[in-house]
Amino acid sequence: QKQGRTVLFVSHNVAAVKQLCTQAMLLENGTVKHIGTVASTLEIYQETDKDHGNGIRNTAAGNDKGYFTSWNIIGQSVQDAHSCYTGETTNFVFNFKCLAVLTKCHVYLRITYDDNQDLLIANSYDYTHKNFDIEAGNFNINFNVTLPVKPGKYGIQVALISENIVIDHWESNTKLIILDNFNVSGLHVNNGILNLRTGFNYQPANNFSL
Repeated sequence: QKQGRTVLFVSHNVAAVKQLCTQAMLLENGTVKHIGTVASTLEIYQETDKDHGNGIRNTAAGNDKGYFTSWNIIGQSVQDAHSCYTGETTNFVFNFKCLAVLTKCHVYLRITYDDNQDLLIANSYDYTHKNFDIEAGNFNINFNVTLPVKPGKYGIQVALISENIVIDHWESNTKLIILDNFNVSGLHVNNGILNLRTGFNYQPANNFSL
C-alpha cells in the first residue's frame, strides 16, 4: 500500500481471500463471472453448486385436500432465498395450498444431511402446544430456526398432518445452503457437524490436590 502497488492474489482459500483482499473477482471456465466486494463475491463462489428449483415444487401432491407449493427463508443477511450463514437465525416460510377445510393440524419440519441423516426435526405443536384449523386458500407456515452447523448442503422436508392423517409430505429438490461466515462473531468452522462458539484457557495446577 505504501508503494502504491496492486497485488493480485489467486486462491481457493476463502478465509485467506477475506483477510488479504479488498476487492474480488470470480472466474468460471476462464471467464469473469463476478467482480465486486469480497463478501458479495464469496457468497456467489460458495453457491456455485446450488441445486436448481428455487424452492418451487414441480409436482402436485396426489390428494384433493392440500399440498405444499414452495419454500424460502427470510431474515438472513445473504440475498439468496435458500442460503444463510452458519449460526444465523432465519425464518423458514412454506407455502401451503389448502383445497378443503382441515382441522387439528400440525406441521413437521425436517432438515437432513449426509444421505438423510437427521439434523433437525421440529413439530409446530411443540412450540404452540395446540393444533390449528385452516380453510381453503393459500397459507404461509413459518419456522424460526438458528443453525450453528458447518457449511454445506442440507435437505428440506415438510409435512402437514390433520386429524392424525398425513395430508402432504414434501421433500424439496432445492437444498438449503449453509455458508461459511469466515469466523464472524467468534464462530470457528470445524470438522464436526456443529459450529458452536467455544472458549479455551489454561492455568497452572499448583494448587490442585485430591
